[in-house]
Amino acid sequence: MHPTCPVERTTRSTPFEHVTRVEGCGVVEDWHLELDPSIPIDWVLASDVRGRAAIEMECDASALAVTTVAHRQIGVVGCGQRAIYLLVDGLWVANSITSR
Repeated sequence: MHPTCPVERTTRSTPFEHVTRVEGCGVVEDWHLELDPSIPIDWVLASDVRGRAAIEMECDASALAVTTVAHRQIGVVGCGQRAIYLLVDGLWVANSITSR
């Protein structure tokens, strides 16, 4: 969440097993649990994919919409393309990128 959003204005839900959604102050963030014990990261933010997707899709990061599809899977849509990213070793990795 945004650091200036007070905790009392946030809500948490679990849209998928091992995914925590935090909403507040007009922001929605999905956190995915990395279950591999060899990875030092516990939780990975879905929106962290924007930088990588912007490069791979040749699209401005602000034009990309990020949606959780399932635990360790997110969809990214923008600039006439859509992609599925998988959480692998604590990083979002493109599984497929197609034109719409």
